[in-house]
Amino acid sequence: MRKRILIARFSALGDVVIALHVIKAAIEQNQDIEIVLLTKPFYRQLFENIDRVFCYDVDLKNDHKGFAGLKKIAKELSEKDFCCFLDLHNVLRTKLLRFFFGGKLRKFIIDKGRK
Repeated sequence: MRKRILIARFSALGDVVIALHVIKAAIEQNQDIEIVLLTKPFYRQLFENIDRVFCYDVDLKNDHKGFAGLKKIAKELSEKDFCCFLDLHNVLRTKLLRFFFGGKLRKFIIDKGRK
């Protein structure tokens, strides 16, 4: 059985492209994982041809707007079997997601080096 990793990266095209290369390398080097990426629908096409990478579309302006929308994401994904949550964004939205997941998932956060 493969380990499922949940990754969040919503925006900034350049950062999503960087994440693309990291995700691709991780998948190639680890045959026992699959990744679910929380990202905007616009970025889905970047990941379509990568085996074992699945996108969960996050619509921050409509379906997943505000506090209630983030809570909806967390509720839907809490029912899935993930081994960990990797926050490549580390902004208020993803901090709230981490909070909503509670102790259910191991969490890893990128340190952008900003104080």
